[in-house]
Amino acid sequence: MKNQQRKCALAKRNALSITERKVFNQIISKKLIPYLENINAIYLPYGSEVDITAVMENSKQSFAIPKTYPNHRMRFFAYEPAMPLEKSRFGVWEPIAGKEITEFDVMVVPLVAFDEECHRLGHGQGFYDRYIKDFQGCVIGVGYECQKLEHIICEEHDQSLDMVISETSVYIKH
Repeated sequence: MKNQQRKCALAKRNALSITERKVFNQIISKKLIPYLENINAIYLPYGSEVDITAVMENSKQSFAIPKTYPNHRMRFFAYEPAMPLEKSRFGVWEPIAGKEITEFDVMVVPLVAFDEECHRLGHGQGFYDRYIKDFQGCVIGVGYECQKLEHIICEEHDQSLDMVISETSVYIKH
C-alpha cells in the first residue's frame, strides 16, 4: 500500500510543469524562511523535489547538507557555495567531505507524500526516519500541495514531522 501511495504522489509531483514548480518553489521558500534558525539541516533537491536552495543563497544563517552511508545512516556537513559535490548511489548530490555538523536547530526534509497530520512518506530507504528519531529540533517537511494524501500509512519506525509547508498551506502537527 505504501508503494501505491508513493507511486501516486510521485506521478502527481512529476506532472507539475517546470514553470509551476519554479513558482511553487519560490512560494515555499518564502514561507520557510521565518522558521529557520541559526543552524539548519537542509537537502539538495533530487528530480522533481521542492527546490529550496535559494534559501541558502539568500540567508545569513548556517546550513548543513546530508551525506548518506551504506548502513542507511546520514551525516551532515557545513554547506559552502563552492564545496565539491558528487552524486550518491541514489543520484542525489552530496558533499564529498567537509566540516561535520552534529547539532542544528531545524531540519528541512524532502518528501514524496504527506498528510494533514504531518506524517511523511519518503522514498522508502529510511534515512530521514533514522535521523529524525533522535533529533531534538524542529523538523519541517516541504512538498507541493498535490503530494498531500488523505492518510499516510505509518509503520512503527516512521517518524512524523513538526510541520509541512506547501505552496498553499502550513500544516502543524497537533
